[in-house]
Amino acid sequence: MSLTLLILAAGLGSRFGGNKQLEGVGPDGQAFFDYSIYDATKAGFDRVVMVTRTDIEQMTREHIARIQPADLDITYVRQDELGPPREKPWGTGHAVLAAAPVIDGPFAMINADDYYGTHPYGQLAELLRAPQGDVPTWSLVAYRLDTTLSPTGAVTRGLCETADGKLVSINETSGIQLNHAGAIVDGDGDVWPDDMPTSMNFWGFTPQMFDFLRTGFDEFLEANADDPKAEFLMPDVVDQLKNAGEVDVLAATTDSRWLGITHRSDLEPAREEFARLHAEGIYPDHL
Repeated sequence: MSLTLLILAAGLGSRFGGNKQLEGVGPDGQAFFDYSIYDATKAGFDRVVMVTRTDIEQMTREHIARIQPADLDITYVRQDELGPPREKPWGTGHAVLAAAPVIDGPFAMINADDYYGTHPYGQLAELLRAPQGDVPTWSLVAYRLDTTLSPTGAVTRGLCETADGKLVSINETSGIQLNHAGAIVDGDGDVWPDDMPTSMNFWGFTPQMFDFLRTGFDEFLEANADDPKAEFLMPDVVDQLKNAGEVDVLAATTDSRWLGITHRSDLEPAREEFARLHAEGIYPDHL
């Protein structure tokens, strides 16, 4: 079964202050998504679709040509060419919808500026190959909450309830950070367990997702067309469909450590971590 890796790389990086998806974090200038491509292809993914923006597409192409093997099967899609123009991208659901014309099989969806570890790609590939039921069966690999925090500021995370290997609910929660006592709290002061399953946008979908997204985005536009900050987000779409009984979502958990750069001060610690991964032989000098 052919598996596609869909990489969302059109974000503005407002809190970071630039195009963090292209920041060099590896010793050879590798970006986060270079490690994702490397790990995914080792796990059996054989095609990459990159959702980007018109103003950074050429830079993205040049970066991939320098880092990735010449025979990489990759397709580029411009998110800003879909739907009404707006300075701020419409959100992850809109980004995935932009890739609908070029994907006709099962696919994984990831963020370009996140590192997910090596093991979860094998987990997700196995879930994507699971038999389909009466309704579309999708999948999520969730992380421990305590492995997804930023040492330099608060973050927003999709906190998940799971049961019997399935996703029960997902709730986007903001202001998550460690307090002075070392407990994980959100912006309302609620305390969360260290091992709370957490979505980092590491999803597996079938192509039926695009039909739901077309309808959902039209409805979203009707309600939010005049709101310059409203976002059409994948976790919201999945949660609504699951609650309506229109899809099932398998859920696996991983102990792999997530790594990202929400704030610019996260950049140097990320480079140090990738230097360690290379030194330990997890990754070759040149991917």
